[in-house]
Amino acid sequence: MKNKNDLSGNDSKVKFIQTENKSTVKRSILGIVIAVIAGLLVYYLLPAGNADAGGLMASARSLAALFTAAIVLWAMESLPVAVTSLLILALMPLLGISKSLGSAVASFSSPVIFFIIASFVLSLAVEKSGLGRRFALMLINHTGTGSKTAIFVFMFGCATTSTFLSDVPSSVIWMTLSLPILNNLNLKPGSNFGKAIMIGIPIAALIGGVATPAGSSINILALSLIKSIANIDITFFQWMGLGVPMYLIMIVIAWFVLITIIPPEIESIGEKAFFVKEQQELGKWSTREYKTAIIMMISMVLWVASSWIRTLDIVQIAIFAAVVMFLPGVSLVDWDDVHKYTGWNVVLLVGSVMCLGFASVDTGLSAWVVQNVLSGIGAFDVIWVTIILSAFTVIIHLPIPINPALIAAVIPPIIGLATSTGVNPALYCIPVAFTASCAFLLPLDTVILITYPKGYYKMLDMFVPGLIISVFWVLVMSGLTIALGPVLGFN
Repeated sequence: MKNKNDLSGNDSKVKFIQTENKSTVKRSILGIVIAVIAGLLVYYLLPAGNADAGGLMASARSLAALFTAAIVLWAMESLPVAVTSLLILALMPLLGISKSLGSAVASFSSPVIFFIIASFVLSLAVEKSGLGRRFALMLINHTGTGSKTAIFVFMFGCATTSTFLSDVPSSVIWMTLSLPILNNLNLKPGSNFGKAIMIGIPIAALIGGVATPAGSSINILALSLIKSIANIDITFFQWMGLGVPMYLIMIVIAWFVLITIIPPEIESIGEKAFFVKEQQELGKWSTREYKTAIIMMISMVLWVASSWIRTLDIVQIAIFAAVVMFLPGVSLVDWDDVHKYTGWNVVLLVGSVMCLGFASVDTGLSAWVVQNVLSGIGAFDVIWVTIILSAFTVIIHLPIPINPALIAAVIPPIIGLATSTGVNPALYCIPVAFTASCAFLLPLDTVILITYPKGYYKMLDMFVPGLIISVFWVLVMSGLTIALGPVLGFN
């Protein structure tokens, strides 16, 4: 029979849960109210009229209002991300943005959606095979167990993984690998080492994600928008020409900034013999590891080859690689696991913002933004335009923390800006597409939010190192674009 203290404890837990639920409901309602008010304000504050008179048609103002409301709902998580994405699609024909629901959801046939699904299959195979753990132990045993070195190992390893896997799965894999080390060292929240690791891993994933088009669904989304709107086909190799130097330079800078701002309080993460023993216990490579590594290597070779063999398509290669994982005799994944592992909310989010992005072109909203917001910078030298656009993209992450939404909002008008000033749109769009991954100021981005709930750092702990890394990002990105752009054919 339970005593009174037990009953009292249960009552207090129930009351706490009820209070928390009420708080969540209030926050959700507040977010919905703010979204509606913000949308209405945008609709009525934007000038009405035809484009010749500097105004916007009703459909363009409705789109701007819907975009604003959606960003508020996504940022405040008033509704689940996927639910907000579905709501957008349902509202587009009702608000006169699209002619019908069929035309509104046309962008869901985009290859980007299928690339995202395929990337989750590939990520699951890498995680289940144990390749990630083997890679981490190999790096530690070759570089040493000093605390600063260990931070670099985890950042470099995560960034490298993220060059061919999506940012979120890469962060999950490397966070999972770091937690046993933190637990073995008995490092709780408040530890500088734990803070640096947990901030460094998602930052590294975002940095590595720009190295290749396959590194992030955001890259594929940007390439799809550039090709559809500007009719410019940027190859895998052209992207890597900027992405690989960017990843190699920025991972060193980010590591140095983190260990300077957040110096680890321990000298070492343990005896090297312990990690050598861990690696030895893994034994020889398993058949699953060999299969996974071979499929990923072939995929990477084909991705690079697609720059010259135009019949090869980045998304098709990813889909075929994912399908191979299921084949009899390979059997690296099964559909039940994939179904649970896949972020279907991400699929719906990217699909909905693509619909908004294409609608911004169809309704004339993107052209209006160019004429009234960005046209002033068109007269500047190219280097200053790239710096301004990159810095603008960093700052706009605060009101638009959803990368697909940011890309959909910014790429179409920038294409218009480049076209109107006689500049190759790729020269302006690539820095913006890259900088969409520079979400380091606050833990608002999906990738950063992978490690934030672990409690090793608070929201503002990220701001100072994130700001410094972001400044370097803008300078390095702009410098590489100007130096390598003409060589890569972006002049």
